[in-house]
Amino acid sequence: MKYTNSKGFTLIELLISITIFLILTVMTYVNYATYQNIAKVKLSLKEVSQSINDARNMAINGYDRNMVNQSIWIYFDLQNNNVQYYWYNFNSWITLSEASIIKEKKLQDGVEITHLSGHTKMMIHFSSIYWVPSMYYFDEDNTKHDFSWDILDISISYRGIQNYPFKRELKYFKNTNVVDY
Repeated sequence: MKYTNSKGFTLIELLISITIFLILTVMTYVNYATYQNIAKVKLSLKEVSQSINDARNMAINGYDRNMVNQSIWIYFDLQNNNVQYYWYNFNSWITLSEASIIKEKKLQDGVEITHLSGHTKMMIHFSSIYWVPSMYYFDEDNTKHDFSWDILDISISYRGIQNYPFKRELKYFKNTNVVDY
């Protein structure tokens, strides 16, 4: 009679162990990716909110201290999915040119601004002299129009998903300069 002392795993045991490991890995990755995308939306929401506050502070304090009465425009464009800061002297009108851009902020990868109170292009003007900002929207012909509402609604979502938590809302109250999200 032969006695064999077998040390090791059978093929069936190895396949079952690898299958369980793969299932747990996939389940963990899906949850991680979901929370990572939710975090991108939250971070972009905070970036847009901070952009509005930064533009206001730049207008109050002066973008370039050597020049006086510099006003700041913050420009939201759904098509390019970015936020741009423009400056100009108080007594001149701004043109959307590369020369007057102070900085530009891109949102997180996959995150986009999906709604600007029903418009595709909006601008908030923070005057270096007057306290209350002005808001404008642009139509398809890039014609500027006054935005008469006191509240600007901004929706931010991950890859166009229209459900919470992949979509978040931000409200800017013009008369009080409060950003709420």
